[in-house]
Amino acid sequence: MNEQEAQVLIDKYNNGTASPEERAWVDHWYMKEASGKRLTDEEDFEHLNKEIWEGTLKRSGLPEKKAQPKIWPRIAAAAAVLIFIAAGTYFYKTAYLPDAPKKVQQYAQDIPAGGNKAILTLANGEKVILTDVGEGKIAEQAGINISKTAEGQLIYAIDPSSTENANTPVTYNTIETPKGGQYQINLPDGTRVWLNSSSSLKYPTRFVAKERRVELKGEGYFEVARDLGKPFRVRSNQQEVEVLGTHFNVNAYPDENGTRTTLLEGSVKVKESGHLAVLKPGEQSVLKGNRMTVDEVDTEMAIAWKEGYFMFKNASLQTLMRQLSRWYDVEVTYRGEIPPILFSGKVHRNTSLAQTLELLSFSKVNFKIEGKKMSIISPSVKK
Repeated sequence: MNEQEAQVLIDKYNNGTASPEERAWVDHWYMKEASGKRLTDEEDFEHLNKEIWEGTLKRSGLPEKKAQPKIWPRIAAAAAVLIFIAAGTYFYKTAYLPDAPKKVQQYAQDIPAGGNKAILTLANGEKVILTDVGEGKIAEQAGINISKTAEGQLIYAIDPSSTENANTPVTYNTIETPKGGQYQINLPDGTRVWLNSSSSLKYPTRFVAKERRVELKGEGYFEVARDLGKPFRVRSNQQEVEVLGTHFNVNAYPDENGTRTTLLEGSVKVKESGHLAVLKPGEQSVLKGNRMTVDEVDTEMAIAWKEGYFMFKNASLQTLMRQLSRWYDVEVTYRGEIPPILFSGKVHRNTSLAQTLELLSFSKVNFKIEGKKMSIISPSVKK
């Protein structure tokens, strides 16, 4: 890259017009230069930022007046960098880097990222593998047309020519996402639901009663269509969430530490025998056993999976691996003591498992992929 090309790139980076590949190139370059430095706050990073840039100007012959890239705001926003808190080391995301495949050659095997995969079970027991069916109408039940869009969404819509009425028996469907899968479904009332991997949603094909009730296993994000006459209720584990029209996320995986309900918009009631909590936007209820707590949280953390990211804040290695296990459909085992590592940051979910593990390799924890199994080997274990 010559002086003119470098100047154009830095200008684009600073004014926000750089492409993802160009931003990643600058991030990659800076993080490579910063590798091994211990950084704890913005002042430390700004000092290193200036040090790296001045050294680069001298080596490259660029004019000293050239403005340095404004790296810190992007890191503060966790847009492209994962921060390894325990070691105090910053390392970069490789999703957009042209040479990313070279960085994962140390892994004999790799597993691609998950995607839109789900199985729909109709009222008559018929199973439809949604990954295999094409765009268009899939089935018709009780006056409802079920179709799949080109974007991979499942749509339920009332058939205007149907003779079905309120006295017609209600039938139920279930949509299940496997490990490594996710899916979006639009219910007959206009409610939109996003299912995370290893989750399921059972729902009626028509909402004809005085309520709209569904059952969730795993994790789902709901944008509920407003209907004052028919409250929407989500049953998961031991709790029930009641809303009229709002946006919220429910994490009810059995292997997680409690059932978490996070509210983004509107108002919800979270009920469990003996407990009732009314959440405000930005609040999260956590149900553990027969105890419920409510706290303010970063809602972006709760719905990062829906937006295509892994996002953590002081998360343990086990917490991080549970998410990787579900998204990449791998069985995780540990060899040796589990290091007390805490992770914070944000990483795209569209990277392969080996690319994601490459980011974690700075922790000095070794990973081994064999088929659908991944071993995490403690530094204390001798090879």
